[in-house]
Amino acid sequence: MKAGKLFFCAVLLICALSSCKVYPPVYKRIENFGAHTINRDGVQLSGDLVFYNPNKFKFHVNEILMNVAVDGKHVATAGHLTEVTVNRASEFTIPLDLVIKPDMTFNEILKSVINIFRTRQVDLTISGTVVVKALGVKIPITVKDNQKIDISKLK
Repeated sequence: MKAGKLFFCAVLLICALSSCKVYPPVYKRIENFGAHTINRDGVQLSGDLVFYNPNKFKFHVNEILMNVAVDGKHVATAGHLTEVTVNRASEFTIPLDLVIKPDMTFNEILKSVINIFRTRQVDLTISGTVVVKALGVKIPITVKDNQKIDISKLK
């Protein structure tokens, strides 16, 4: 009898876990974006990346490793290791602090800045991996998003 109950529980657990698909968090927007220091070592930026959790269960974000590109040029790698609890079917924020150390010459930087102020837009690409922990299992999820950001609307 105990073997039957154990088998039933195992089958039930396998069915429950196999029907759960984990969807990647969806990048929505950047809030509280700003530059804090600008000097010869680079530009220090911070903001909050807002994501949406489309899953029907709560999970934890354990780590994030993202590459950030502006107008197609890689400008920084951002990481976040503090665990963030994410409720089901809701938005959540990940604080972002990064220092951009440009590999470009002064003329290339100047052209890029003039282009940003002329067009009032930045083509921002974020790609990388988000590691979530759901039901005790760590799951790496690939994220890639490209968005044109109107800099006049940044807070």
